[in-house]
Amino acid sequence: LCWCGALFGLFQGQAKDASTSVALARRLGNRKDLRILVLGHHLGSSMEPFSMVQAALRVGASVHIHASFYGQRHPKPGLACKEFGYCDENPALTSWFLKWESRWLGVYDWMPDKWDDCLSSLSSIVGSSGFVAKADLVVCGGPGWFCVMLRTLWAVPMLLYFAWPITPLIPPSFKTHIFSQVRALGQTSDPPTVFVVANWVLAAQFALQVRMQVPVQRPHGIYVNQTYAPVPTPCGKPRVMVTRIGQWARVSGVALLEQTWGMFEQAKKEGRPLPFELVFLSIRIRGADTNKAVTYPDFAKFHACIFWPWDVMMLMFNELYTMGMPLLLPHRRWMVHLVTHSLTHTEVNWWHLRGSVAGGLPDPSGVPFPLPFQPWVEPGEGVRPVAFWYELTDFMQFPHLTYFESLPDMLERVRTLDVPSIRRGMQSFNQATFRESIAFYRRAALELLR
Repeated sequence: LCWCGALFGLFQGQAKDASTSVALARRLGNRKDLRILVLGHHLGSSMEPFSMVQAALRVGASVHIHASFYGQRHPKPGLACKEFGYCDENPALTSWFLKWESRWLGVYDWMPDKWDDCLSSLSSIVGSSGFVAKADLVVCGGPGWFCVMLRTLWAVPMLLYFAWPITPLIPPSFKTHIFSQVRALGQTSDPPTVFVVANWVLAAQFALQVRMQVPVQRPHGIYVNQTYAPVPTPCGKPRVMVTRIGQWARVSGVALLEQTWGMFEQAKKEGRPLPFELVFLSIRIRGADTNKAVTYPDFAKFHACIFWPWDVMMLMFNELYTMGMPLLLPHRRWMVHLVTHSLTHTEVNWWHLRGSVAGGLPDPSGVPFPLPFQPWVEPGEGVRPVAFWYELTDFMQFPHLTYFESLPDMLERVRTLDVPSIRRGMQSFNQATFRESIAFYRRAALELLR
């Protein structure tokens, strides 16, 4: 399979099969129960594929879905229970994740020498904790190395959802091992496996690194189950949320915040107070404390959101978009320089594009990669590859977004938002993309339940 077939086939679209729903209903037949085991380290990348499979299975059959969520300790343990009512626990797997999947910087230096120990430990958990009894199919939300390790031990139909590169944190000497296992799993048909990625950067990485054509489906975040319902301040001003900046921008984030507040104060002194209130999330400064947990119903009460991206994809962006929340983002030019600076001068954020995810299996065809840049950015490459890949993010591809070129422009854009028009456009886009995604997940369910 050459790069052209692997990559450009992704852009051809998928034929809509009107009979898929009927075929899926027949496949389910008189089944009363379907057991889905959802495994992974991150709640969002577990809830997204599960909620779409769940929606796809609504084809007129009377099947009841029993779901168990294990391992999701990011962004905070216990959220699957608190937010969504999935309160099954598997302490052994929780401890396993804490031991083996316990870092977010550097590399898993245990892998080359202790992979077999890790595999043996997981085997004991799978064999003794009722996994097999809980699953007609598995949804695995990552990390990728965990999904392929699990499938090595357990022959079960599996949907593998990638919202993260194939080999982050993997020691360079061990990457070929992971790439080989991913490619081998992609060629497995019995029991079936279905791969899906959440963005175009990952699709390009799969094409280059393991020569697999993996479909892209935008995250929808339907599990949030909230609709835009803004609630103003007690004095009647719309509240505008600003996503967290201090954690990723450090001192620069504090400077941005102080400058913005300074502009509010200046406008007030000049007798032209701004007709809205900004709420900066996750800060504790100058008497403000917004570090407390914010729930999805809380998000829905904001008038708009100023969104500062800090990776190629962010599920919160898609969750808010699906709610119909007006979103304002920095202009492309500004973001390209922010990304380039982050990749050059820091060790955090923009994980998808860092050179640490590089690598791939040898390609005997010798056909060169057809795009002008590899799907990561090496030190010293400058802004051109960053600009190329940033253009393919949801932050640029989604319609009905509002962009600002400076902080004064940001405040003016908030002030002049045409909320009804923006929301109508977002709703139309949400409906169109959901139809495409649900068709994919119905085909996936049909394959997994054969």
